[in-house]
Amino acid sequence: MAAFCRSRFLNTSSFYRWRNICDDLDRTPESRAPQSFVPVRVVPDTIVEENLPTGVQLRVPLAADAGQMARLVHALGAPSC
Repeated sequence: MAAFCRSRFLNTSSFYRWRNICDDLDRTPESRAPQSFVPVRVVPDTIVEENLPTGVQLRVPLAADAGQMARLVHALGAPSC
């Protein structure tokens, strides 16, 4: 176990502590709260749409890298923004 921890830059005592915590949880299922699902709402990224003079329509996430988008527009033959 010491070699494993050294190879991954882990503190050996922390590793054993967490291993014991996990073992305790595995041994006492009745002490754990019942598992349940919670509702999750997925919110899509904001999309920007641009119609290029060539007729191509781009739809990219708002968080897209501006430099990459400029290269893409240039590659598609439209003047860059």
